[in-house]
Amino acid sequence: MNSLTSNSKIIRATLISYIVLSGIWVLLAIGYIFLALSKPGKGLETGAILAGIVSLIWWIWLWGFKLTVSNEYIEYRDGFFRSSKVYLREIADVKNVSIEWNMFGRKIKIPRINVITHNKIIAMRINPKPFGHRELQEILKLLKRSHDHRQSRWLEESP
Repeated sequence: MNSLTSNSKIIRATLISYIVLSGIWVLLAIGYIFLALSKPGKGLETGAILAGIVSLIWWIWLWGFKLTVSNEYIEYRDGFFRSSKVYLREIADVKNVSIEWNMFGRKIKIPRINVITHNKIIAMRINPKPFGHRELQEILKLLKRSHDHRQSRWLEESP
């Protein structure tokens, strides 16, 4: 699910994300297939097809998630295959935040990682859920190290 090259670190959605989001649909499809084979002509194939389609949609959505950090930039692709790229030299801060959604009269907090530029613009909002916690922490450490290194170079160069 991830790869590491000399120039970049790439992470993708973890296997557990696939299992959690599509596992029940795969099991339903298998169950419907078993029932359709044991009781032909009852129209149970439709249930298998629908459960299989829902499972496939989850797989495609998760397959879209990708986070790349190179020596020059960070690039995030979400589940809808929309990409955003921010050059490391433009990053002022990276913050763990949460957004709130009101559902059924309750507030639900959803974690996000905001990449903020020097002019205080949120240039990127990363959904951390599909990625492995350890890998994501590794990426955040790389970003912080890169930011600290640029800050120290700037301090050394200023009079």
